Amino acid sequence: MSAPSEAGTVGQRVGPIRLSSTEGSVALEPLPFPLVDADGNPVDLTKAPVGVDLFLQVPADAAPGSAVIRATAEGSVLARNLLVADGGRTQTIVIVRSHVAQAKAEATVAWKQAP
Repeated sequence: MSAPSEAGTVGQRVGPIRLSSTEGSVALEPLPFPLVDADGNPVDLTKAPVGVDLFLQVPADAAPGSAVIRATAEGSVLARNLLVADGGRTQTIVIVRSHVAQAKAEATVAWKQAP
């Protein structure tokens, strides 16, 4: 996840915030203000898109502050074992099993009053 290191300005969009994952979307924890895309469309926090610029829409009457953006992605992980015998008449066996893995990331965005 990437977020701006400089504070944004109250009354403007703070960002860009870019989520990264091998999954198509990630889940975000609730935020103090709406998360929007570059066109100002609201983003569903349960399925936030990855690989696009997102912004926190900070209202003009907000006090200076910051928010921690916490993301969680889940996906299947495959584990494979290859069994090969030592000589003689044998057959190679591949054993595959999967489990769900979870990855988390966080970033902080801040906003300040307009100069």
